[in-house]
Amino acid sequence: MVLLPPEMTDPCVKADLPIFLGKQAPPPTPLSPMKVSRESLEQVSHLPVKDACVALNMGQTMFKRVCRQYGIARWPCRQLHSLDQLIVGLPMLPKNVAIHSISVDEILALRKAIQTGRVRDIDDNTRRLHQVLFRVIHKQRVAAQTVKPQKRKSGRARTRKL
Repeated sequence: MVLLPPEMTDPCVKADLPIFLGKQAPPPTPLSPMKVSRESLEQVSHLPVKDACVALNMGQTMFKRVCRQYGIARWPCRQLHSLDQLIVGLPMLPKNVAIHSISVDEILALRKAIQTGRVRDIDDNTRRLHQVLFRVIHKQRVAAQTVKPQKRKSGRARTRKL
């Protein structure tokens, strides 16, 4: 590291800052595991692991160590996404579904509990409701894709001459 005299530096740059000649500047220092709070983990819990690591400026290994320190065995991103899909798709369910007794408020409370780490897994009733919703969406998707095949035009296929 070489420090240049103030007259050789840009007037906008402070003279006491180090200038790295021929080398790249050192990477920003990542957060130490002790500086990451549980609240900061909750704020990025909706992101996939890779994106959460980028947001917290740390590698995946260190991120997983921090999660283990706070008792988070599995990153809750996919569970939260699943509950979000369930909330959006709840009106699509038929009214005769017996499991339909779960309200949106209960699902939101479960989502908050998973995000804060108080609950680690989705309960069975919510899981069954999600399966029913998936079946309904799948049937709609298959029905939309089944289109009668068009008849081929009669005649001989054209061939290219090279």
